[in-house]
Amino acid sequence: MDFAVLSGGQLLSKVFGFIAFAYLARVLGPKDYGSVEYAIGLAVFFSMIVDLGLGPVGVRELATGEETVQSLAANIPLARLGIVLVAIPTMLVVAFVSKQSEAGLRLVELYALSLLAAPWTLEWLFQAKEMMTAAAAGSLLRMVLYTAGILLFVKHGTPVELVGWIEVLAAFITTLFYLGVQHVYITPLSFRSASFRSLRALVHQGLGVGGGQIVSAVNMYAPLLLVGTIAAGAETGWFGAAHRVVASLSTFSMLYHFNLYPVIARRASGPPEALDAVIRASLRIVAWVSIGGALLLTLLGTELMQLAFGGNFTEAGLSFKVLVWFLPATLLSGHARWFMIAAKRQKYVFYAQVAGVVASVAVGVPFVRYLPSLGAAVAMVAGAVAVWAYAHLSATHYVRKIPGVAVTLVPMALAAAALAVASQLHFTRWVVGPGLVLAFFGVAPLVDRALIADARTLASAKSDLGALAR
Repeated sequence: MDFAVLSGGQLLSKVFGFIAFAYLARVLGPKDYGSVEYAIGLAVFFSMIVDLGLGPVGVRELATGEETVQSLAANIPLARLGIVLVAIPTMLVVAFVSKQSEAGLRLVELYALSLLAAPWTLEWLFQAKEMMTAAAAGSLLRMVLYTAGILLFVKHGTPVELVGWIEVLAAFITTLFYLGVQHVYITPLSFRSASFRSLRALVHQGLGVGGGQIVSAVNMYAPLLLVGTIAAGAETGWFGAAHRVVASLSTFSMLYHFNLYPVIARRASGPPEALDAVIRASLRIVAWVSIGGALLLTLLGTELMQLAFGGNFTEAGLSFKVLVWFLPATLLSGHARWFMIAAKRQKYVFYAQVAGVVASVAVGVPFVRYLPSLGAAVAMVAGAVAVWAYAHLSATHYVRKIPGVAVTLVPMALAAAALAVASQLHFTRWVVGPGLVLAFFGVAPLVDRALIADARTLASAKSDLGALAR
């Protein structure tokens, strides 16, 4: 039930967010919309730094009883506030050396101001107290306020800085909600329990957890920041539109592997063949579903970007067609990453994310310079592939060999063939795309004879786990 509440809140937040940004793209145009996406990308990245993994640490400390609610409710916001005071000027310096317009720089200043609300983002506290409705309500409230402000006040010709003021207002109203819930239902607002010793211990623990989160954020946002820094203007808007859709869809990877992880964790301590059967089955099913989905999005990429963001975003279609392949790469790499977590080799998951950043930046710097939005898309996919390769090789070397890329070759080859066929057809994409994808899934059981058996294996693995839990 708690998971359903959180997932439902996240889904509604994304729906409202999509409405807001699709509207912004239409009324601002690619150049100003690119400034918005760049400012948001910077703010999201620095908000991950501000969090520093302190949320999960707070939940753990309350669960083990090692810290009191009063102490954590004082120390975690203070620790985050100290980080914010460093993050804001750093964020402004990063924006200053970019190619953002004067209006774009003012927008970054406002999004930097909204970071002052970040220390009092209290989902961790609500989670620890099992107040999932309050946790979901906070994120949903902020996005509803933002969307309402955008739809009511942003029109054609509106200065882009107004978007930043709406973000600041939404952030601070949501903070009042968090603090009100804390004060009434959990513990009164007070800093009397704060101590430098506890602050230092929390930050030390948070670094271990937050390092991986920060690197993961770099993986997601480095291409956007690269194109905003090197090219800016309409190119950032085109890439930002494609990136926003793909980033939203990528949350499915986390939800899927979060759901599968108990099966992997339970079988990790048993016979290797039992775990391999589940990983192989999941890889095969995920490969067919994710590659088929990416195929459809590729075939309809330009049309979908025009439909969602307007005619000025036709150029975003090409970036989107490349960027959607980030999704299957991320979903597939999740098997090795979560397997290593189950095997207590999580440090190699961190190294895999670092490898992704290195690959993304190494590809992105030259590609973005000459093919701005398209180059950023190529860089992001390259980063995801690097994460997959490093994670799988690390799992094989440091734990043991597990099923890998072999089970994905057939759907990859079939998708490549479908794209080749599509390039020779001259019917409308709304006919060609769905038709080829239906054919892709229709022949799947014929060209991959293990598909149906593996679907049964995966379904029974979840059923077995449910029976054991009862």
